[in-house]
Amino acid sequence: MSLLSLLLGPPKRPAPIDPFWRRNGSLKYPTLVSLATRPQELRGYGGVFVVWHIGVQGRWVYCGHSPALDEAALALFEAPTIREWEQRGALVFTWAPVREDRRDGVVAYLRDTLPFEIKNEGLDERLGMAAGRLATAQRVPVLPPG
Repeated sequence: MSLLSLLLGPPKRPAPIDPFWRRNGSLKYPTLVSLATRPQELRGYGGVFVVWHIGVQGRWVYCGHSPALDEAALALFEAPTIREWEQRGALVFTWAPVREDRRDGVVAYLRDTLPFEIKNEGLDERLGMAAGRLATAQRVPVLPPG
């Protein structure tokens, strides 16, 4: 421990960054089903995404990243574990344009700080995320959508 840490206390963690979670033209977060049926809205975009369930008892459902968000939305919509949540009410999907070299760190941070319902390595691998990279990624603090 350095003399400065003794005098000033431990160094402060950096404030989370706002990654500017995307909304639709009405400034609302789109549903997963609307994006899965019209994936062209996401074509050409990559980044970090978050899916959550809205309703009486809303829940964070899943978080990941993809270089092709249109394909990720389709894969999520087709995943049985995600479909179970869709039957309980609307699932909302948003994404942020995070640099490729920071995506693992953003996802790891969000998964560490939010109680996501789905922790599925098979789905992670299908979307191109390696468990080892996520586990060892340097965490990048970001604000969650909301």
